[in-house]
Amino acid sequence: MHRRSAPRRSAPRRSAHRRPSTWTVLAALALVAGSVALAAPAEAATYGVTLTASHTQRDVGQKLTLTGKVSGAKAAGKTLAVQRRLGTGAWRTIATPRTTKTRTFSSRVTVSRTGTQQYRVVAPAAGSTQRGVSPARTVTGWTWLDLYDESYYSSGGVQRGWVGTVNGGTPPRETLGLYSNDGTAGSHGFVGWRSEGSCDRVTAAIGLSDGDSTVKHVRLEAGGPAQVLEVQPSEITTVDVPLVDDAGFSLRRFEGSGGGYVVVESPRAHCRVDRMPIAYD
Repeated sequence: MHRRSAPRRSAPRRSAHRRPSTWTVLAALALVAGSVALAAPAEAATYGVTLTASHTQRDVGQKLTLTGKVSGAKAAGKTLAVQRRLGTGAWRTIATPRTTKTRTFSSRVTVSRTGTQQYRVVAPAAGSTQRGVSPARTVTGWTWLDLYDESYYSSGGVQRGWVGTVNGGTPPRETLGLYSNDGTAGSHGFVGWRSEGSCDRVTAAIGLSDGDSTVKHVRLEAGGPAQVLEVQPSEITTVDVPLVDDAGFSLRRFEGSGGGYVVVESPRAHCRVDRMPIAYD
């Protein structure tokens, strides 16, 4: 008697679609990201421009030399724009130098204004290379101000203009005569100017009017230790004194006996402004 063998159960079939592993997914994402990066356009190149200024302080009318180098495609023989900005104003082109075969440049410009001013150099765009701008360099412009024409304050007596001869010569128009109001011994007068820290030195020629044999002292007070000058007859003393960062400075006249002028010829101050602040009596 033959027994029927029990039918074999076939193993369940696995699905043909396997779930991808985590590493497989990450690899695919990396591949996609790489493809996108390759497809993105390359960032446009920009001219690099360096700049050095020969001075940070310059008098009006003096020259300033700007030098530097340009990097980028076809930077040799390239026309550049030297620009200046006064205060917070707009940038203005003042020179157009060309780079050399070694891509360097040099430009001499004239300082035409007092106060803070900035300079920069621009390399215009060309082809696929975008324009480049150098760092700005700051320069301060200075000038000599004729103090005779500036606002001043005074005490005692001050006479403007010609006050007689000095050492046989006629003082220039820009002369101030310091004298005493009452002519008594020890009396004095002074003349002063406000600078508010905008000047760094003062200069003048100081003497006595002819015929005055009295020895006098002139004291320059300039925001620091006073400088005392003894003015002798038939001599002219030149004052050239640095100024401390001060609010103002003055010339004071003292004497041992009354009368006579101490003459201050052509007083001038070296300042970074075009005009002195208004002074009050």
